[in-house]
Amino acid sequence: MIAAIRGRGCGLDDALEAAVGVLSTARFPLVYGLVDSTVEAQREAVRVARLLCGAVDPASSSGHAGALACFQRDGALIASLGEMQRRTDLVVFWGCDPEREHPGFVSRFAGARPGRIRVSVDVAEARGPEDADERTLIPASSEIAALAAVRALLRGRRLDPDVAGGLGLAIEPLRGLVARLRTCAYGAVVADAEPPPSRHDPARPDLLAGIVRDARPRAHLRLVALRPRGNAVGAESVLTWLTGFPACVSFATGSAAFGPGEFSGEALLSRGETDAVLVVGADPSRHLSEPARRGLAKTPTVWLAPPGSANAADAAVLIATAPLERSAGHVFRMDGLVPAPRPRESSDPPQEAAILARLATQLERTRAAS
Repeated sequence: MIAAIRGRGCGLDDALEAAVGVLSTARFPLVYGLVDSTVEAQREAVRVARLLCGAVDPASSSGHAGALACFQRDGALIASLGEMQRRTDLVVFWGCDPEREHPGFVSRFAGARPGRIRVSVDVAEARGPEDADERTLIPASSEIAALAAVRALLRGRRLDPDVAGGLGLAIEPLRGLVARLRTCAYGAVVADAEPPPSRHDPARPDLLAGIVRDARPRAHLRLVALRPRGNAVGAESVLTWLTGFPACVSFATGSAAFGPGEFSGEALLSRGETDAVLVVGADPSRHLSEPARRGLAKTPTVWLAPPGSANAADAAVLIATAPLERSAGHVFRMDGLVPAPRPRESSDPPQEAAILARLATQLERTRAAS
């Protein structure tokens, strides 16, 4: 089935006409997702949002908002994966399991080799490589305290062992980590850029970036942010190119406005402030909170999704599109580099970018006729 309206199969032209009806009559529609889309599809999705005078937000924004704000405010000391592979003599895995989202990442970019020390700071169940040279465990509730303690030690501050013990932190392993950071020739701190909701603390990305900056006078240190598989980096980059902002963008006034916490998909759906949604390039159940998922279920939805996507079955309009791995176009790596584009080839179901381009064209015609 290529397309469906209210669960009943139909042709692509009919589905697009129905999609235009749902979206163009909305007071404040939302374009949401984009993290499993090519750059070409993301560009067309932003065009649709602009034509609708609605909002557009990548699904990654709720988990990555703190890191985006930190990067905008202070910049970041980052490295390509190739640079990390060639130059690091110290790799610190902070509360992340690289193999979960990126099988082969450790062996390819951060594996054991002569002269390289690998330290795993395990945050509860979030464990680094099992064959790390050094390992320390901290409770999930004490992650922010541990990051603050490492930064304080890097700055030469004294920590009270009794206070640290009350937080479930052992001082000596943290001192050992600080010594490693100070004396390495070229180090990388690898951290989860989009941790589970229980670890969504706005101080976390600030502290991680602060550790890298504070060690900079003594060592070449870089922060490597692990992103889930897909093209979240591309979504944030495309939005920044086209609007000046990486997420949470509204075109309600005719020009782009940035509103973190106001125009995010999470906020708009939780508060019921959008009356139509175009979901493209994401499974919202992986990114939205329970209140936001309830809001989405109550809102008329146009959904572009690969065949067999169970969560899209109740959409007002459903159009089947090729998954990211079968889509032609550009996809960013998580370190911000863009490999050569995938070759353009015919596909069944159709490509997201082509469907979004047709949708945008029909919205332009509807707008011109009104």
